[in-house]
Amino acid sequence: MPQILSTTRWFQIRLSTVLLLIVTIGLGAGQFVAMRRALDLEHRNRDLEAVNAKLRVEAGYLEVDDPTKPVVLRLRNLDEFTWEWKVWLPPGKWFLSGMTEDIPSQGVPNGPSVGPIDGGREVLAHATVRKGPDGQWHFRAEVAGSRIGNVVDGSNWLVKEAPMYAQTVHITGDKKQATLDKNQPVVLMRLRAHEIVPGKNGGWESKDDQQKDSDGVMVWLYR
Repeated sequence: MPQILSTTRWFQIRLSTVLLLIVTIGLGAGQFVAMRRALDLEHRNRDLEAVNAKLRVEAGYLEVDDPTKPVVLRLRNLDEFTWEWKVWLPPGKWFLSGMTEDIPSQGVPNGPSVGPIDGGREVLAHATVRKGPDGQWHFRAEVAGSRIGNVVDGSNWLVKEAPMYAQTVHITGDKKQATLDKNQPVVLMRLRAHEIVPGKNGGWESKDDQQKDSDGVMVWLYR
């Protein structure tokens, strides 16, 4: 004759199953909430890190993630002919170059240089163009005690005897800081000036081919 479970036994089995299901759901819900909070906290930390990095750059701190790559931070200019940068130079012997004529639109020319400058550290780079007591314009650049400079020839683009169009390209672009390729020369700035004339349809247009070498200011580091 088959055994028949009593109503009490059946109720106990069903109740234990329900309790197990409730505990399982509770644990799963708790784990889900914990994971959600952890993800939210991770996202907030990333946002805070991004804001912190931006504030550090604005305050003039270099953010060096890879010490084998040069890092350039463009500082605020005091005037239109004063430029400053903070630069992380990877280990090695570096040289400073600068020129004020025959500046190409791309690439790095053969120019005078000074050095060596020891890498593996953060340095301050400074460049100016000033009119001296002799009435001539002088270009000067300095990095870690190494200095280079010259008298600016054909300085009509500085004294504005004729309308000039000056285009300045910073290595950092629109941003204040840039991390460069390991083997890339550190071109801090490339200012190229072209004479402009009244255009046929009004306004101004360049008198020169803007792809040709021009007067201006160019400062770079290499090793």
